[in-house]
Order: sequence, then structure tokens, then C-alpha cells
Amino acid sequence: EGQEGGGGGGASSASASACASASASTAGPPVHGGNQRQTQCKDPPRVEPTAPPADAGGSLASVAASASASVVASASASAAPADDGRVLTAADVRQFDSAEQLLAKVSAEAIKRSLQKFGLKCGGRPEERASRLFLLKATKLGAIPKAHFAAR
Repeated sequence: EGQEGGGGGGASSASASACASASASTAGPPVHGGNQRQTQCKDPPRVEPTAPPADAGGSLASVAASASASVVASASASAAPADDGRVLTAADVRQFDSAEQLLAKVSAEAIKRSLQKFGLKCGGRPEERASRLFLLKATKLGAIPKAHFAAR
């Protein structure tokens, strides 16, 4: 609980009981005592936290654990493939039908390493990187536009 301030122009951190005692001693609306400007007490309504229902299927820890497990399960179902440290060759890229399929089957880090190996730009979103690497399926490295190569 803060003390009521002297001549400060800002809002005071006085407690609700200080407002109540100020209103009991003076007529009219409650005011903060020592401020230069007489401001009315406008304490925000207090919201008390509610407890989870007792019949929620066990303890709070078990509910949190089951919720966490379902989030992890859904995230792993849509997660990108694990990075195995490999670097793709042009022949590897030719096995994929689209840049989207390449990104779904190969980790974003492996795509980035492969782009670096070929001297291509390796920045941007994973989708952009996959489409840049996918250029190698139909285009020889020497025929790829210079705009796709990294600065030297």
C-alpha cells in the first residue's frame, strides 16, 4: 500500500480505505487528501479469481497435464520434419513434385543448408526457401537468374 502523496500531479496509489476515510471526514464526494488537484477516488472494481470446478476430472495438475499433452500431440502432427543434418543435391530435389511437398518432407534447416551449398540466397520464409531450391528441379544451376544467388 502506498502512502498518500504530497504535491504530485499524478494519480496516487492510496488504498480504498484511505478514500473511505477521506469521504467520512468531509462532505461531498471522496477525494484524495494531499493532492494539489482534488480528484475523486475511482478505484477499479476488484475481480476475484475463480477456482476451477471441483468435478473437473481430478486435480488441477492432471487437467493441465492432459491439456498440455493434447497441444503437444496436435503440434507434432503438423510439425515440420526433424533436421537430420543432410544437404540436398539437385538429384534429391528432382524427387519432389512441388516446393510445398519439398518443405513438407525436408526440414527448413536442411533446405537452408542446401541453398548455401549452391550459393543461392538462403533467407526469407521457409516457403520462399523451398521454392528457390525447387528451381533446381527444372533449371541447371548456371541458368538460374542472378537475383536468386547470394551476394559474394
